[in-house]
Amino acid sequence: MEKKLSTLLLDNDLDTRMRLRHALSLNPDFGRDIQTNSFDEALDVLNKQQDSVDLVFIANTNLAFHDIQLFIAEARVLSGAHDAAFVLVFSSYGGKDELISQVYELGADSYIFEPYSADDLCRMANVAVRIGPRRLIDREMLSIEPIVREMVKLINLMHRLTIMNCSIEKSMERLRVMGRRLASFQEESKEAYFEYIEEVLPLEAAPDQARKEIRGSEVKSTRLKKRLEEALYNAAQKRSEREEELKRRLPPIRCNQDLG
Repeated sequence: MEKKLSTLLLDNDLDTRMRLRHALSLNPDFGRDIQTNSFDEALDVLNKQQDSVDLVFIANTNLAFHDIQLFIAEARVLSGAHDAAFVLVFSSYGGKDELISQVYELGADSYIFEPYSADDLCRMANVAVRIGPRRLIDREMLSIEPIVREMVKLINLMHRLTIMNCSIEKSMERLRVMGRRLASFQEESKEAYFEYIEEVLPLEAAPDQARKEIRGSEVKSTRLKKRLEEALYNAAQKRSEREEELKRRLPPIRCNQDLG
């Protein structure tokens, strides 16, 4: 494994926490660890972390299952745990089947029992390697729709600004920023982007919307009004040319290059 896995250990019992820490230190896949003894402390730490830890170990020593469920739901959205795998740590094998059935109901990704074996920790490392990238793709998938909608709004705005002979440089820069974000997506997310944008763009009517908004606005200058009206009447003929130009300037995601 190229990168050592970072962990957060949540246990209100110091002895249990230290046993797990020692076990992790013997496995070369694990590196930095953060120790916390309460839900509030763990949430505070995760909220301040810029990069996500790889694993969050939650021991069940005197911790109510309902509280564990609430903690996992709240921690998942924090920057310090959005790519983390959540693992429940049980102190014994007693009632094993019943405990395992509750693990996934609580929102956790896996579980481990004391005493920890080398195989157990290797399994946890594999869970982290599998879960992290999956969570990243899930987040990218969720962000595709708002990004595309924002792009369409920008294109509509650029259409209106162009008609009014105004600068579109700020809008183009925002479009480039979103393009760079899309270009950094995983391949699976990029495929979903192309599928979504093909479905959504034909349904939009940017020139019609612009026509309604400009017609409804008050233009005191007769000269300017005439120019705007002429531009709007010719918009339908120029629309295909404009769309082709915008396609060329939209993010060339397939070759992972900047806009422009």
